[in-house]
Amino acid sequence: YMAYTFATKFHGNQKAGVHRMEFENRIVPILDPRFEEHAMESARSAINKKWIKDPKLIGYFVDNELSWPDDSLRRYMELDKADPNYEETIQWLAKEKKISLEEARRVDPSHLSEELSSRFLSFV
Repeated sequence: YMAYTFATKFHGNQKAGVHRMEFENRIVPILDPRFEEHAMESARSAINKKWIKDPKLIGYFVDNELSWPDDSLRRYMELDKADPNYEETIQWLAKEKKISLEEARRVDPSHLSEELSSRFLSFV
């Protein structure tokens, strides 16, 4: 049996010249509103008719080694303030902690609880 895979580059916050899914601050920019469409378009162009008709095909996967560090919430919060992943993270944090966006922007990323960080990983 053959596992069919494809790699895609998303240039939202990917490090210049880096192969595959190695992104700034080691986080996947999944909160960027452009990411989902990019992933879908990459899949549409990569999956061909030969693969679809292969009777041994059991499924597709994009990557099995994506980095989801336990401190992802901190990593997202340390992104550039103009990065859409940062803004989505701040909105999530404000909603979770029931605080204003301004207060969420002032939260010290080095003082986040494990429980909050775990909830963020579930969200992502």
